[in-house]
Amino acid sequence: MSDARYPLHRMPARGPVPDVDDRLVMPETRAEILNGRLIMQPPADAPHARAHLDLGFLIRSHVAPGYVGACDMLTRTSKTNDFAPDVSVFPEGEPRKLEELAFEITSEQALKIPTEKARELVRRGVRRVFAVLVKQRRVLEWSRDTDGWSTLPESAELADRCFVRPIAVSALVRAAAVEDEAAHALLARNNPVVSRALIESEARGEAKGLREAVRSLASVLDLPLDEARSAQLEAMDAPTLHALIARLTTLRAWD
Repeated sequence: MSDARYPLHRMPARGPVPDVDDRLVMPETRAEILNGRLIMQPPADAPHARAHLDLGFLIRSHVAPGYVGACDMLTRTSKTNDFAPDVSVFPEGEPRKLEELAFEITSEQALKIPTEKARELVRRGVRRVFAVLVKQRRVLEWSRDTDGWSTLPESAELADRCFVRPIAVSALVRAAAVEDEAAHALLARNNPVVSRALIESEARGEAKGLREAVRSLASVLDLPLDEARSAQLEAMDAPTLHALIARLTTLRAWD
C-alpha cells in the first residue's frame, strides 16, 4: 500500500485534547479507561502472548530511522480515554509524540473493544490502526472512509514511511515467517553484525574457491600437498591465497 494514501489526519476532537502522557490510570497496572469505562486487561492466553512477542519483534526490526516502537504504552486520546495499544510506532524525541501506527492483537476477545480503541486512536490523530486476529489468521486495517475494518490480503505487504521495508502481511499472522522478515529488515537497516557476517561469509566462500585453485595448480605442477602444506593451505586467508597462486603460476614453486 502506498504511504501517500495515509496522510496525517485528525478527526474533530471532542473538546480540549489532553497531552498523550497525561494519565487517567496508574501506569504499570492492567487498568485502562475506554470511553469513560474502567477496563482491567487480563493476562493473555498462549496464542495471544506468542503473537504479542512476535509482533513486537517484527515491528521493532522494521522501524525506520527517526521512529521508535513500543509495546503496551498508554496513550491519552481524550478526556475519557487512556489505554495502551499492544504495539505502536511513533516519532522519536522528547516530549513523546503521538503514535503514527497502532496494532491491536485479539485471540479470544471480540472485536468490540479493538473497534472502540481504533475509533479513538484515529480521532486523536493516529495515522493507521491495525488489528491482528490470531485464531482467524487475519489482519485488518481501520478505514476512515467506512468507519470500520477492512481485511488485508495475506499476500499483500504493509508499506509505510515508519518502516525500512514493507512487511509481508503473512508474517503478522504466521510465526514461521517472522524471523525471515526480521532478517530482511536487518539487511535493509545495514545492521553492522549482519553486514559483518555477510562479509565474512563471502570471504570464506572466496577462500574456499581459491584453495581449490591452489590444489588444482599443485596437481598440474606436480607439487606434493603433504600434511603440513594442507594445514598451511587451510589457514590461509584470501589475500594470502592470491599471493600463493601468483607464486605458483610464475615461479612454479610453493615457497
